[in-house]
Amino acid sequence: MKKSRKKSSKKPLTLPISRTGLTPTEKKIIHQIKVGCVTQNQIASRLKITKQAVFHHIKNLRKKGVIGKTLTLYNTDSQGSAKKVKGDRYFWRLHGEHFRIWILDHGSKYESSRAESNLIHVGDATVELYDNSVRVHLGSFFGDTVAEVKRQSYAEFRRICRTMEARLGVYLLKSGKHNIKRYGGEIAHTNDPMAADLNDEDKKLFVPDPIDGKLALKVDRSHGLHEFEAVHPERADIHAEDYLEPFYFDLIKHRPQLLSKQDADIQKLAFFSKEIAAGLASLIKLVSPEIVGEAPDSADKKGGVPDYVG
Repeated sequence: MKKSRKKSSKKPLTLPISRTGLTPTEKKIIHQIKVGCVTQNQIASRLKITKQAVFHHIKNLRKKGVIGKTLTLYNTDSQGSAKKVKGDRYFWRLHGEHFRIWILDHGSKYESSRAESNLIHVGDATVELYDNSVRVHLGSFFGDTVAEVKRQSYAEFRRICRTMEARLGVYLLKSGKHNIKRYGGEIAHTNDPMAADLNDEDKKLFVPDPIDGKLALKVDRSHGLHEFEAVHPERADIHAEDYLEPFYFDLIKHRPQLLSKQDADIQKLAFFSKEIAAGLASLIKLVSPEIVGEAPDSADKKGGVPDYVG
């Protein structure tokens, strides 16, 4: 008779990245921003604290330099409409990025840690431990440009690797080695008004890559955010930098009217044009007998062309 296996009671280890000078509530607020909260109301609701408390903590975080332009929050007015605290930018969000790192060397400390649990948390990242490699799953990064979120991701990845090397006794990073492979990494333009229009009308948008036919761009609603998202498994950052970002920079620079506004203006122009045409037709009918009667007298005898009209 086979013995029934007991379910493992192992819990993930946590290797925190030190964030000195932050209170527990401030750390919770930072986490809520990273997972997509864009209003102070949302943060207050999720953390079950007052909006006044959220405002106070955010003010302190800005003074500490933790929250800046790249993590600017939204306020909500009395009607519940989201408004930005300052500026008119929208955020870029990098998420879903993970790496496989082949271990260059390790000792007994790594084996004992792995025996305790093969899943650990390092800061906001989740790490899977294997015999000869580790998989690092990063969180979300927000910024004003695609390059900025990529810089944040790179810096966080290196910090996580150095933390694991110091605390697990592994050797992961070395110049000249090719032991790291990157996977995923979707880049989204968040709180996008055009994506919001499509989502509200329940319309789908999917754009394939012209080279391999894989899905390249789509409209999404992640964490309640309306997003235009570059999702190609190998070239998402290229699509975001070469197509999405220039498109939005051009919009911000030239501020073209929305199609709905253009359509409304055309409708108004058509209405007034119709009214003006009707008025001109009435005027022509009113004065046409005089014009017809005077035309022969004002005509040139040779060519039959009036030398004066008016």
